[in-house]
Amino acid sequence: MRAVQLMPLWRKVLLTLLLLALPFGLADLEGIRATLLNRDTWRTAYFPTVALLYMIAVAPWIRWAEKEVIKSLQPLIKIELNSDEALAYRGWWRSSWGEWGAFGAGLLAGLLLLISQPIPDLRYWTVDYWIATILIACGALAWLIYAALGSARLTALLHHHILHEDPFDITPFEPVGRQGLVLAMIFVGAITLSLLFIYGRTVFWTWQDLVIYSVLLLATVSIFFTVMWPTHRILRHAKLQELAGIQRLIGQTMRKLEARVAEGADTQSVVNEVPVLLTLEQRLKQTRTWPYDTEMLRTLFISVLVPLILAGIRAVGTYLTQGHF
Repeated sequence: MRAVQLMPLWRKVLLTLLLLALPFGLADLEGIRATLLNRDTWRTAYFPTVALLYMIAVAPWIRWAEKEVIKSLQPLIKIELNSDEALAYRGWWRSSWGEWGAFGAGLLAGLLLLISQPIPDLRYWTVDYWIATILIACGALAWLIYAALGSARLTALLHHHILHEDPFDITPFEPVGRQGLVLAMIFVGAITLSLLFIYGRTVFWTWQDLVIYSVLLLATVSIFFTVMWPTHRILRHAKLQELAGIQRLIGQTMRKLEARVAEGADTQSVVNEVPVLLTLEQRLKQTRTWPYDTEMLRTLFISVLVPLILAGIRAVGTYLTQGHF
């Protein structure tokens, strides 16, 4: 499965052209090309192929985000990433057996899905190809989810070995925020594809569709923040510790100032310390404990609206061309 993430670009392009052209070739040979080009049929026929190609395309993003996180966090980790302990940690959450097991589970789920639906005419190779791509796409989807969860789990495990006491320095944790955004965007892309190829013209017009979209939207946002939760705990702990120390120092300085005033001693040196400490306290309170910025939040917000905007455009287009929704 890891070979999919390492597949060179030219092979992906060649595979894409082959998978997209094969249904047309089979349909031509069997004399059903007109049926394949039907407005509704082509979307149903091509959805598993496009979904499979999408998963092949985005799989390297998971590996890239993971490598960026490891590279950035490595100076803060108390163990060597090539040590036996680190390899044991990496081995239990993701393995070849686990990846193939996830693929097999997805394959089985796809088979059960097909069995529960009316069986199409199996005399045509085009239909057989469609069934095969559905099964492979379901297996690939399960593997992609497994890889994404494993990558997020590795990030969480690495945080168990991080020693970080500087709340002002969140730069090493910024790749974790990007990892959360990447995984969320992969999820959004899958939702958008399903809207393009599966859902009908009246999507979001019923409460069931609204509930489904709301759940998927919540899942996307949850992925984004769940990946960053271990970083938030570390940064928050460092911030609270530093803030408690500064507040104790402010209290000691104020008591020292009171004592010098009572004694009639010179207070200038102590007075000069107070605004510095108060400024440091205020700056510390404003320090972020989540490794994301405004641009990441804007990207996430826009991306989760894309499926809704797409559905609206389809509804308007249908109304303009056919006079009804």
